[in-house]
Amino acid sequence: MIDNGSSDNSSIICKKFEKDDARFRYFRYYKKGVSNVRNFGLSRVKTPFVTFVDSDDWVDSTHLENLIRGIVHTDVCSVEWTRQDEILGDSDKTTFKIISQRDYIRKALGMKEISGFSCNKIFKMSIIENHNIRFANVFFSEDLLFVLEYLNYVRTGSLVLGPKTYHYIINDESITNSTKPDTLFAEIDSSKLIKHKIKDIDNHIPDVKAHMVNVYKNTFIKILTSGKFYN
Repeated sequence: MIDNGSSDNSSIICKKFEKDDARFRYFRYYKKGVSNVRNFGLSRVKTPFVTFVDSDDWVDSTHLENLIRGIVHTDVCSVEWTRQDEILGDSDKTTFKIISQRDYIRKALGMKEISGFSCNKIFKMSIIENHNIRFANVFFSEDLLFVLEYLNYVRTGSLVLGPKTYHYIINDESITNSTKPDTLFAEIDSSKLIKHKIKDIDNHIPDVKAHMVNVYKNTFIKILTSGKFYN
């Protein structure tokens, strides 16, 4: 648990968990930026696998179990995620789908099922450490850049089919939804780095182009809805 300068009772709650259960470790880290915080955490992981849970999201009780079951015979595992306003089905059956490296990259770029998020995935620390993979210090898409770099070194990955156990809470004040001039075009700037993160880029040019079209569309919509560039 990494406390990035909280001003509420988070530190008290975290310290209680650390005291009551030896599996928890609590760190206070003052350098701002989501990439800095996650890289700080990665440098202190002592387990074979790592996953991430953002402080304003939540997960089901079977979330970690499903991820670990899925990565045992592959190099990465993802679960599908939900938004706070999504209506969930009643299915509680859990199965696993094995996916090739190429299709995993394609689905990460397309933000479908697997998506480019880091928080709905579990990774092998051996791959991360052997190839010195870290989160880039960018305003936008640091997750996608990390995931794509990691996927260069996987043979196959898996997807959990069943309950969507990661619940993403939409924050209107996040960088993702920001219309400030200094962050409005951040997604475009970050997406230009994608070609440097995929080793076998020739096999993914159509996927990268499709992703860039979506990025420009998202940015254009932000400009239109913000009204800041119009009288």
